[in-house]
Amino acid sequence: MGKINQKAFDEAIEQAAAEAAQIKEKNKAWKNLAPVVPFLVGITKKKPHSLSIACVGADKDVHTVVLDKSAVVDLIEPLDVYLSLIEKEAEKRQTTIYKKMEYQMRLPGYETLAEGKDGGYKWKVLSLGSHPCGYVSVPKNHPFYGKSYWDIEDKIEVHGGLTFSGKLHGFEGLWFGWDYAHAGDFTFPFTMTGDKRWSTQEIVDECLRAIEQFRSFEEK
Repeated sequence: MGKINQKAFDEAIEQAAAEAAQIKEKNKAWKNLAPVVPFLVGITKKKPHSLSIACVGADKDVHTVVLDKSAVVDLIEPLDVYLSLIEKEAEKRQTTIYKKMEYQMRLPGYETLAEGKDGGYKWKVLSLGSHPCGYVSVPKNHPFYGKSYWDIEDKIEVHGGLTFSGKLHGFEGLWFGWDYAHAGDFTFPFTMTGDKRWSTQEIVDECLRAIEQFRSFEEK
């Protein structure tokens, strides 16, 4: 986090105090809001300024906590570390959605609607035109790596069950897949099969749920 600039610190406290004053002005009966526990933020009059937090407890007594600069830093630095960890986790997870699912005549190949990764796992949402499919690639150290889908179909729950395992043309790794051409699903141009049209986001969500299931079988 580095050193806290005193001027910036004081300006932040003054801004918080001004905003708290506006809240109090709009609701003069704030002391009677227990047990909601409202609070006000302000600065002490003496210098160096400190952060003062006053709140009303369920007993309707006013409790005040005064934090000096070092105490505020003690609160900020752990938060900074936490946010850094969140950012690192976000780097491990990537999601790119290219376009929405559009039902049409069967394509000669497939079209990538979305793709991403979650740690050592990769996933893709592909469209065959007539219907979409979802795929997940597990890391090489996973106990299911190299297995056929029928060996694990009772362990992974996805729409209609797993229907594919192996290599995907143009993509590295081994993949498990499932499709959205089952009873109740709309499959172009067979309009009598069903009316459920799957969106790209719905399939992305299922890919991520499938990864969590695969992850539960990782060797500890």
